[in-house]
Amino acid sequence: MEIEGLVHTFEVLELAKRGEETSFDVTTQMWGPRASTAVSLILSYFSLCCSALLIILVKYYENLSSLVSISTCAVATCSNYYRKMKDKNVIYHKFSVCPNLNKIWISKCKRQGHINIKYARICIDHFRPSDYMDGIRNRLLGLNQKKIIKPDAVPSVNLPLQDNGEDDSGRSERKRKISIWQETKIKLKCLRLKKACVTTAMEPFTTSKTENI
Repeated sequence: MEIEGLVHTFEVLELAKRGEETSFDVTTQMWGPRASTAVSLILSYFSLCCSALLIILVKYYENLSSLVSISTCAVATCSNYYRKMKDKNVIYHKFSVCPNLNKIWISKCKRQGHINIKYARICIDHFRPSDYMDGIRNRLLGLNQKKIIKPDAVPSVNLPLQDNGEDDSGRSERKRKISIWQETKIKLKCLRLKKACVTTAMEPFTTSKTENI
């Protein structure tokens, strides 16, 4: 075998000197068909391992992103996350199963990217006390009242600014004040009209009394 290998090597060198083509199947001519089969098996095994590793990395990334979504608040300007606020009993609420309500919640978050509502959470800092159910039973028993959010609750506190520089809570408060002011103006106008009517009705009586005197 050694002599045949040396002879084959000299033949290749001789072809190279003549400038002729020297390509040949090394695995078949030097090691035989068994070596070629082994190399194919190794390449197939390597490809299978790469595919499995890629799947594992994708699953790991999905789980990591879901854990990040669960442990942080979905509102763009909120810095609350589980490790930071775990000693302060900050509650994180799941998104509603109602598609229409989910759209409202997503719009309140003001995030540029996609929000995965399966894992996303909004913390308690963005809800009012009126957004929670009254735990009468626990209150009567003197137990800690569990924060149960109402099915139709919508985040309305500490939200990102709108394009005009106002947040939703500030805008609603301004509308409420305007409404109160308008109602007050109408009431004052009605009082003035009533007073004018009473004065007009009393004028003939006052005039006749003066003439008699």
